[in-house]
Amino acid sequence: MKNILKFAVGLLLFPVVVALWWELLRAASGAAAAQKAAALPFFGGFLGYALLWLWSRAGRGPAARRTASMLRGLYVLGHESAHAAAAWAFGGHIYEFKASPEGGHVKLSKSNAFVALAPYLAPVPALAALLVFRVAVWIRPGWNSLGAVAGMMGVGLAFHLLETLASVGDVSQPDLHMAGGVLFSISLIGLGNAVMTLAALKAFFPHSVAFLDVLRRCALDIAGLWTFVASQGSAAPAPAK
Repeated sequence: MKNILKFAVGLLLFPVVVALWWELLRAASGAAAAQKAAALPFFGGFLGYALLWLWSRAGRGPAARRTASMLRGLYVLGHESAHAAAAWAFGGHIYEFKASPEGGHVKLSKSNAFVALAPYLAPVPALAALLVFRVAVWIRPGWNSLGAVAGMMGVGLAFHLLETLASVGDVSQPDLHMAGGVLFSISLIGLGNAVMTLAALKAFFPHSVAFLDVLRRCALDIAGLWTFVASQGSAAPAPAK
């Protein structure tokens, strides 16, 4: 019964996730047009890391293999650390921890959907770069290294999203089934990443990204979708008697 309920929740959330990411991309493009000084290094860092990631995955030769191994090792370390941190936050104990480019695992005393999905839910590297920027501005209000931090944030966001996409793309991923099923997990992951990315963009481009406006447009998109679905249902021909 619980799995059926989670499937229904995932089914209802999925169009919300699609609409939110669509509006998020629109907001990101608007921020890029309005604040080129920060947007160019941000999107340059994102694209640069994406090209490096693709080369490491598709390239041949020892350099590509070493790069892929290094990137994978960093992701696995962060992935297992997120599981451990989430379990610890819920009062759990960590019995074993292993992380390497070949894979990793962590043995915990307790788990739940949040613990299982913790590594996928937030773009931690990008948020860390944002935190560095905000702390530096607080300490030195005249600090003007916005471009460098924007580039780091773009790299961090690309790292998280691409590695998360690669992990979620493996539908046999045990974390997804442990959390309550593939559809439920993917919907939560998509929703969590969209909200966190939107919050990061708002903090980084406060005058160019309207957080509430994005959510309002998302709500209108969803309302339009359900209105269309309802109209299609009412337009269906009545069965012959």
